[in-house]
Amino acid sequence: MNTNPRFSSHPYIPSEAICVFSGIRSEVFQWEQEMFDGSKKYFERIRYADGAFAIPVTSEWKIILIKQEQPARKKSFLSFPGGWFDSPLEDPLFCAKRELLEETGYMTDDNQWILWKTYFGTPNIALHAYFYIARWAHKVADITPDPGEKIEVVEVTFDELLRLVASHELEHHRDILSHFYDALLDVEKYKELKEFIFSK
Repeated sequence: MNTNPRFSSHPYIPSEAICVFSGIRSEVFQWEQEMFDGSKKYFERIRYADGAFAIPVTSEWKIILIKQEQPARKKSFLSFPGGWFDSPLEDPLFCAKRELLEETGYMTDDNQWILWKTYFGTPNIALHAYFYIARWAHKVADITPDPGEKIEVVEVTFDELLRLVASHELEHHRDILSHFYDALLDVEKYKELKEFIFSK
């Protein structure tokens, strides 16, 4: 039994929970919970590795996506650049910058990074997922993907991005995609989201 978890604390996992399994990207926690009738029952929750992602915007009003292949996936897929922390103590913004540079070769000035959303996972899978807008990104280097990745950079307009979301061709965290679904269904939310992403 591992009582020294590798990942940081999380609001979905009680402080008294014990780590009973530690894998490559996840840990399993268990704790005893009192029921409404006074009885006690064991609960379990997965603590998954934290990650940070970028939604890069170019000076030509394009949004950068990556089309990638991975050995464990049957077909290629589109997503926002990003990935998991290299260590539990890695800074989220540093992770987002590192992943953007590795996967696209693009970067932008420090003052152009805006933290947009932070998600904490689900009641059963606890994690921290950070999403940044990286405005006025420009090419500074070649792509340096991991050995388990084949990556192609794809630039799309805002409307093209929404069509990819609607057709389920863009795969990403369900909570972040919900904002794009809202923009598809509501004119005011469309304007609000587009203005926010492309604001100077």
